[in-house]
Amino acid sequence: MENYANQKFTNAVPAARTLSPADYARLLHPKDAIGKPTIMVSDAQGTLTSKVCDLAIVPFMAEVCLDTTAYLTLNRFHGPRGEERLAALNALYLDLDNARLANGFGINPSIWSLLVTSYAESIGLPQPSTLTFTGRGLAAVWLITPIPPAARKRWQAALKALIDLFRHLGADPSCSDASRVFRLPGTINFKSGKEVSVLDGTLQRYSFDALEDTIYRASGRPVRAALKQQKSRKQKAQKKAPAGLSPAARFRAIKRDLDRLCVAWGGTVPSGRRNSWLHIYATALTHTAEISEIEKQVNHLAALATPGLTPSEIRAIAGFAVKQVEAAQGRGVMADGRYHYAGARIAEILDVTDALAQQLCLEQVFSTEERKRRKATTEKKRRRLQGATSRKDWLSKNNKCHVKPWNKMGISKATFYRRGFHISQSVQADP
Repeated sequence: MENYANQKFTNAVPAARTLSPADYARLLHPKDAIGKPTIMVSDAQGTLTSKVCDLAIVPFMAEVCLDTTAYLTLNRFHGPRGEERLAALNALYLDLDNARLANGFGINPSIWSLLVTSYAESIGLPQPSTLTFTGRGLAAVWLITPIPPAARKRWQAALKALIDLFRHLGADPSCSDASRVFRLPGTINFKSGKEVSVLDGTLQRYSFDALEDTIYRASGRPVRAALKQQKSRKQKAQKKAPAGLSPAARFRAIKRDLDRLCVAWGGTVPSGRRNSWLHIYATALTHTAEISEIEKQVNHLAALATPGLTPSEIRAIAGFAVKQVEAAQGRGVMADGRYHYAGARIAEILDVTDALAQQLCLEQVFSTEERKRRKATTEKKRRRLQGATSRKDWLSKNNKCHVKPWNKMGISKATFYRRGFHISQSVQADP
């Protein structure tokens, strides 16, 4: 084994620490970018002076601002900085304040920056492009491939999620606007008297789409691809959703049918059907009435329509209906604790014939065959309104093969059609 005791090691210095103010400005705002950044300079009295800079002179301006307090916009604008003049979104960023840290006053900036980079690595987030000591806090910047102002809502949502991830490390939630400025490296923070310096960073730009997905994944939120799939599934489910009445509307119609039957029976339900009729009516109430009204309405109906039932039977029917409502846990028949009787099943229980259903104009209580007949009649009326003719009428004008007019003319079928007699006859037949 080799002995390294006498070897000399040098501490590796991150490349970002050797970044000059001019190179920092070029990194943030390349000369071929869209829009212009703004440089802000403050004197010792705190008076700010702003200047919109062409991209070609931004590095020069950054060097001129040394030994003073100066700021540079992270995004670019068409003219003076302002979200209404936004030209390109250039970065996601964090303003880390030691006052927001637990026992954070006096924390060593190098240790603090190590905590930031370690945490970013632990949640799968790429390291910041630049991590700067601002004289009192840290500024973490993730440069992105510039995106247009139209994507500002997406950018804003990703930035707020990023801030939430780093709240425990001092991230300021108020620093989430597009016109934010950060201190220039090499300048002086007059509040602390310390020089602003770059501590670490990859100096890379990241794809906004990939960075956004990484932020949401670390936050435990679905990424855009998953949201698109979820939206697509919902749209497909909506397309496949069965047409027809809602359960509440259907059971309101069933209640009307039960009332019509009771009237047709002379005002009281015949013996042998009273228990079933009242139970079905109570079931309809579970879909159409408030739970506090069910027992009262069941007792009222029983007094009018089912006089032969005992008080214990009525209480049992009302109590069972209330339990159905209490057992309801969600939408859909399978998750719903209430009964969903089909109209055909109710007709079978109450022995309602199709002839009686037609006579009383019942809306739901009839057999499956009657439902098919009504559906066919409705479809036939719809097609007639759209101009369709009956098959009998169509055959009377078009079924030449059944009439065989060529036999009367003493010619073959092929000759009949070749000479165009079928066309002339159809023209003569039209009024």
